[in-house]
Amino acid sequence: AGSLGFTYCQVPILYKLSEKRGIAIFAGDGAARQLEGLEMEAADSARIFGRSGEIARIEVQLQPGLE
Repeated sequence: AGSLGFTYCQVPILYKLSEKRGIAIFAGDGAARQLEGLEMEAADSARIFGRSGEIARIEVQLQPGLE
């Protein structure tokens, strides 16, 4: 409960309710980066669109009631 998952360009993306908003990007080698805010860098977007496999999954944290 409190989450929504789907895939985009073969990358699993999970939206979750959280105390603060942000994006966690998990690499194929297991490394993770936490971004503040809800914007990704262009290079990460290119990796997703290119289906490079470098990004294993993305978790987006949203605050309840965020509009």
